[in-house]
Amino acid sequence: MTNFANFDLDEKVAIVTGASRGVGVDGSPRLRRHLEIVAAYLLCLAGLLGYVLFAPLITWVRAGLLYNEWLLYLWLALLAVGLPLYASFRLKQSPLGIAAGLIVSSLALLLGVYVGAVFTATPLWSMALLGYGMTLFSLYAMLMLVATLRLGRAWFGGTIDRWASVAMAGLLLLMIISWGGLGWKQTLNPPAGPVQLFFWGRWDALKLPDKVLTDLQDVNATMYIFIGEKSLDDGVRDKFRRAMERYAEYNVEVVLTLVLNSHDGFISVVNYGEYISYTERLLDFVGVADLSAIVGVIADAEPPFSIVDPWQKETAQEWIFKENGRYRRWDVAQYERALDAFSTYIDRFDQLHPGLSVMVSTIQPATFDALDGDADISIAYKFAAYPPTNWDTVNVQIYSSHHAAQSAPYFTWQGVKLSQHVVEGGPLSVSVGIIGEGSMQGEAGFRRLVNDIHLCRALGVQEIIVFSLGRGLESFGPDFVTRLNQAVNAPAVLEIGFSRAAAVVPYGAGVWDAVLDLRGTRGLAVWGWCGLVLTWRVWRRSIPNRLFLCHI
Repeated sequence: MTNFANFDLDEKVAIVTGASRGVGVDGSPRLRRHLEIVAAYLLCLAGLLGYVLFAPLITWVRAGLLYNEWLLYLWLALLAVGLPLYASFRLKQSPLGIAAGLIVSSLALLLGVYVGAVFTATPLWSMALLGYGMTLFSLYAMLMLVATLRLGRAWFGGTIDRWASVAMAGLLLLMIISWGGLGWKQTLNPPAGPVQLFFWGRWDALKLPDKVLTDLQDVNATMYIFIGEKSLDDGVRDKFRRAMERYAEYNVEVVLTLVLNSHDGFISVVNYGEYISYTERLLDFVGVADLSAIVGVIADAEPPFSIVDPWQKETAQEWIFKENGRYRRWDVAQYERALDAFSTYIDRFDQLHPGLSVMVSTIQPATFDALDGDADISIAYKFAAYPPTNWDTVNVQIYSSHHAAQSAPYFTWQGVKLSQHVVEGGPLSVSVGIIGEGSMQGEAGFRRLVNDIHLCRALGVQEIIVFSLGRGLESFGPDFVTRLNQAVNAPAVLEIGFSRAAAVVPYGAGVWDAVLDLRGTRGLAVWGWCGLVLTWRVWRRSIPNRLFLCHI
């Protein structure tokens, strides 16, 4: 006669419940112990995927985006959390649970490989360990699950499996229904009244025809002028002075935008000291030369021209998988030094240059970064835009030409909405334009530019900078300024339709930002969940079986 006391807990439960009679997965006690480890791993994945997918969703809701935007990601997050939860409790009862575990482990394998590769050879070595740990555990889980799947007899072992199948199918159906934003559309009317035009452009007004400068004067335009570090060199300084004096003759105000030498380019945490120093020299010259056209300066805060160091001849792939000293990734101390320097510089600006404005222009990833109140993306890509929050004006670059014509209006609408949520307490400026080779051409390009300006005005943006005057003149002719002014001042009715292609961009950035959160205090929630799961599993296995089956 078999001694019942020789069976372990799972075998006793199987005998008592009848799970071994046609609805369970048979196998050796050793295999079932391995499945216990897999189940614990899947529970840990449920917490990790839950944070990574729900965190950006929460920030979107707080930002006031409508349900059409985030419903799809809500169903996705629920499915991503529900699958490992269901699988962890049904591994030994139903092949359907094993299949769910295989799906989740496959996704975790891909995420683990990516995270491990990106963080290798960076200061965040713990993130690389997380990635490679997920990779190894996922391979182990998949191996155990494949070995067990062939032992199952019934895919639907009971009511739980049937309801779980219905729930998963329902979430997939809801995702399909939500894909198109539930047919969301909105009609907007730009406000009446004259529109002041602003243009990005090059500094050499000496090359601009009198007709263009007269047109700029007639529409009361302001020029945001890119200048380089050679503007004060001998032989260039006088030319720069005469160009600014020519703008003054036509009453065209100028905001200076300093771009540093080619291996740095935009203002970043790598070259902030050089930017501040040269800007001070430049404004000292402006004061001495009494260049009245200049009304402020604007920092173009973006990643360096390339985070690939040209002096080291690194490729983008080499930068991803290794580091050099100059463009060291994930350097929080470097970012904080730049932040402090910018903040102090802005605080002193009014004292040093009364009557001038100090502004910043930045890219949309800075907006996505600021939604959750941290600076992970900015630290990673080496630039600082906001914080600091004491700029006179913040400009966000929202260029719709990155998207197809049918998705461009929604891209602009969403970009403005998110920027308005982030840039609070100060004026918001938006840059629009048709950037990219060949895209600012023909009537379609001109109409897209006009529509973007109308859309920004309808959403309450006061300052809209067009990129750029030079490209507009080349593409649309010498009367570009006058023609644009007439078009944007004409009455318009805009109908904005939903675009998933545009909507997925900030959510993807939010997911990556949430992955970066795992390295800090916010990740404690995930690690706490994993610790709780492991403690529970060990505690459960350590209690003598007879305490559970004392009456058998």
